Amino acid sequence: MESTYERLGGEWVLRAIINDFVENMLDDPMIGFLFRETDVHRLRDKEFEMTAMFLGADIRYTGRPLRVAHQASQPIFGGQFDRRRQILVEAMREHDVPEDIAAEWIGHVDHLRGVIVL
Repeated sequence: MESTYERLGGEWVLRAIINDFVENMLDDPMIGFLFRETDVHRLRDKEFEMTAMFLGADIRYTGRPLRVAHQASQPIFGGQFDRRRQILVEAMREHDVPEDIAAEWIGHVDHLRGVIVL
C-alpha cells in the first residue's frame, strides 16, 4: 500500500513545500523574529524529517525532542503557533496538496500544540 508520503509525491515535493513554508515563516512579521538565531538549513532538514516520518516515509527524525528544541524560543504563544500553522496551510495550498493529506498533516501539527506552546 502506498504511504501518504508517496501519495504526496515523495522527497522532492515535500522538500519544495517545506522550503516555501520555512521561507515564509522567516519573512513573516509576526513570527519571523523567532528564527533569527536559527540555523535555517537545520530547520529545513528537521521539518522535512519530522513531516516525512509522520507521512509514512522510511525516514527517521534526528532532531531533539520538540519540547527541548523549542525551549530557546520560549515563550511561544498560541497566536504565534496559529500563525505558523496558517503559513503551513498556505504553503500546502500553493503546492496543491490533496485535502485529505493536508487535513492529516494539520491534525498532526495541532496534536503537537501542547508540546510547543507555553
